[in-house]
Amino acid sequence: MATSGSSRKSPSGPLAGADARVRHRQRPRDPRARNSGAGVGGIDAWILLHHPCEDLWTLMMTDDGSNTAVDFWFDPVCPWTWLTSRWILEVRKFRSIDINWHVMSLAVLNEARMDELPERIRDLMQRSWAPVRVLMAAQDRLGPAILEPLYNALGSRYHPLDQPVERVTIEAALAEVGLSSDLAGVGETDTYDAALRESHRAGITTAGAAFGHVDLALAIVRASSPALSDLVARYLVVDERPSQAAYTIPSALAQSDPTVAAFERWTREHLAETFSLLDAAKAVGVSERTLQRLVQRTIGTSPIRFVQDLRVERAAHLLRTTELSMETISRKVGYEHPNTLRVLLRERTGKTIAALRNR
Repeated sequence: MATSGSSRKSPSGPLAGADARVRHRQRPRDPRARNSGAGVGGIDAWILLHHPCEDLWTLMMTDDGSNTAVDFWFDPVCPWTWLTSRWILEVRKFRSIDINWHVMSLAVLNEARMDELPERIRDLMQRSWAPVRVLMAAQDRLGPAILEPLYNALGSRYHPLDQPVERVTIEAALAEVGLSSDLAGVGETDTYDAALRESHRAGITTAGAAFGHVDLALAIVRASSPALSDLVARYLVVDERPSQAAYTIPSALAQSDPTVAAFERWTREHLAETFSLLDAAKAVGVSERTLQRLVQRTIGTSPIRFVQDLRVERAAHLLRTTELSMETISRKVGYEHPNTLRVLLRERTGKTIAALRNR
């Protein structure tokens, strides 16, 4: 298992890297032993969303009574971080873990590539500055213990309740944890930006990989069959992260609305068929107009463009992992003529078929 000092290519999608940065290290039972160095206890590694999870699997399945420290980096507007945080809180109910919460920032992560992002994502990045600034201010004034309750208050509003990333939501979250709503004003200043960037840097530079859930899944498969796990890993290889942005971001955003998430699942199951908005709307139980409105509001694009994104994703994967002809791949993703797919792949990924094959 790789240590926290190893480096993996850092992700570059707007939501990549925003997923919770989690590190755990085994703490010795005797606190005096900590003086011997960071490696005491045998584990000092990034385990979730960073590196293969054999030790995480052990953590979930066993408990020897010793405390395990978990360092968790989060941005409250990130849906994947929110889901991961709910999971780690459930783990804490049954395992001896101490969670150390740290703030990271989607806005900082993406500030150098804002022009590449869809307008809806750019707007979210701009608005995401305020909550992380407020979190840093609260931590400065009250200590790190305030981060968990304030994150819970913010995240529950942004995600299950789908409240806007605006000052009024921050004020409500502050009130819930007993803090003055005046603290929300910090979100409109850069007073804590230096501290925010340092906290972000501490989480983002230690290691990088957006798809820790894949590592976890492979660890579970590996427990039964290492050979099968290796085979699955090879088939999971996809094109490089920057070229995935067009379809990874909308796919992630789709999960925030149950109807749009159902539309995505239905579409993936019917990629080889000619797309019909009417059939899709019937399948998820809404009208065509409602589906168009929900997809546009949730993802920031039209249903047909989202379907094209999913077809590009699937076609690129097949080009990378199989020897199928373009004609066969085209049919598998719903195109009768291979040239239509060629044009779409070039438009969305910036690569030729040969380049995609050879990666």
